[in-house]
Amino acid sequence: MIELEQALENCLSQLARGEATLEDCIANYPEYAAELRRLIQTAVQVEQQGRAVRQRPEFKSQARAQLLSHMAERPRSQTVKVPFWLPNIGLALGQAFNVAAGLAALILLLFLTGTVLAQAALPGDALYNWRILSEKVWRAFHPDPLSVDLVLTTRYARDLSRVAGDPQAEPVARQEYEESLNKLSYYADPSARDLLSEALNAQKATLAEARVTIPELEELLQKVTVQKVKLAITNVATDVEADRISSTLTVTNDGPASPVTATLVSSYEPAEALVSVAGVDCNASEPVAGRVVCTVAGLNSATPRVVTMTATLNPCYS
Repeated sequence: MIELEQALENCLSQLARGEATLEDCIANYPEYAAELRRLIQTAVQVEQQGRAVRQRPEFKSQARAQLLSHMAERPRSQTVKVPFWLPNIGLALGQAFNVAAGLAALILLLFLTGTVLAQAALPGDALYNWRILSEKVWRAFHPDPLSVDLVLTTRYARDLSRVAGDPQAEPVARQEYEESLNKLSYYADPSARDLLSEALNAQKATLAEARVTIPELEELLQKVTVQKVKLAITNVATDVEADRISSTLTVTNDGPASPVTATLVSSYEPAEALVSVAGVDCNASEPVAGRVVCTVAGLNSATPRVVTMTATLNPCYS
């Protein structure tokens, strides 16, 4: 960003001195060509609007008439001698103040006008960068960042759907949208999930109409959407010997969410000692303290998962 700002400053200086044209400046910085073109065009528009601001003759006449009327109604009672240099200083200060106040008002007017006009700008338009800057300022000072991020993310999704297929504008819109999704991923509060889910599903529908797919959107939707699932388990002793017993556990996913990751916990009696656990994607993480914990990953509704556990029996308890 610092290099881009330096390139912009150099181009504006060269253009002001007449040392180069717009195309010459952009050719000197090919890596920032698209950004420089939009920023320089914006600066030229602002300068042209500033030149067009002039005081109306009616305003000058009205102000002069009011001043003369005021002086006639309140004549000075006595003449005060002042040093010859004091009026000149007062005049100079007054003129400087007027110039400063006029410039401040002009800058404020241009800023407000530009900000309003920029809200309709799309990626590739001259005022788009101005719009992005105003949105960042809004987010920085708003007391509820989540509500702002939801609004901005929805706006960026709409931008992306409008410029889809444009080889220059679509990458810019896609980057802004993906960055806004990244901000939403930090809201881990369960109370925000419903708001996030509703907004993200609406954005998904908007992008689907434009045939735009964003993998980050799908990942975030899975993260914030609460999945409901019904699991069932059966436990059958399949092999019983004098000092050993084997059990077969069948875990079934009855939906609707699929696939899911399930945790299987099996406890043992004091007379039992775990020997082995067999099963796809099932790992014993706590084979001590009288229990075993297994993770059954990728459990879908079409294929039940079978887990076999074998334990030995202490002869003292037989």
